[in-house]
Amino acid sequence: MHAKIYLDNNATTALSPEVFEVMKEELIAPPSNPSSVHEYGRMAKARLAKARSSIASYLKVKPTEIIFTSGGTESMNLLIQGYCDLLKPGHIITSNIEHSCVQKTLENLEKNGWKVSYLPASMNGCINPEQVELAIEANTQLIVLSGANSETGVKHDIEAVAKLAEKQKTGFIVDAVALLGKSPLTIPKGVTAMGFSAHKFHGPSKNLPYAPVQRIYLGSSALQRP
Repeated sequence: MHAKIYLDNNATTALSPEVFEVMKEELIAPPSNPSSVHEYGRMAKARLAKARSSIASYLKVKPTEIIFTSGGTESMNLLIQGYCDLLKPGHIITSNIEHSCVQKTLENLEKNGWKVSYLPASMNGCINPEQVELAIEANTQLIVLSGANSETGVKHDIEAVAKLAEKQKTGFIVDAVALLGKSPLTIPKGVTAMGFSAHKFHGPSKNLPYAPVQRIYLGSSALQRP
């Protein structure tokens, strides 16, 4: 009998025993709705607040900047569409190697008056900060890039692009779904928002018989821009 070895952790990871134990406790707990004012509801709300605070502490952000969604796709849709809904149509910079959830959202925005520049990946498989700088126009409103490519694992220089975004006063949304859990993460100043997905770092995946716990980081600047 041949032993099977799983080598596709960049796509999805196995559920860790520690996560399973925490989820099992929640699944067998009394009915709980954190919006209810009765005791069970208050207990559920406290558990939700504790989870939010734990994640915020790790990311070094405020608990109010954490929003839970059903998955990475919803996270990125919410971030990009939500940010652009606050603005008049302008110019967006991205790459031609982004995940389809980013690409499809941007294509939809193009139908609604937005101009999108799809920068080609360089020979090393990523987008260079110099490319981003050259692509910036007078009405550039947003930059959208992945922290690490979901297929190759190649990382973009997020810190350098964040400095450009801060200098130009441009929004910068990062698809960090393939980044978190692979290496230490610090959210650079200049990043407006980041999206994460729990199944990439040993949380539940969508093919499990219960709702996945996914998360995104919403930078406060995303809510403050006119």
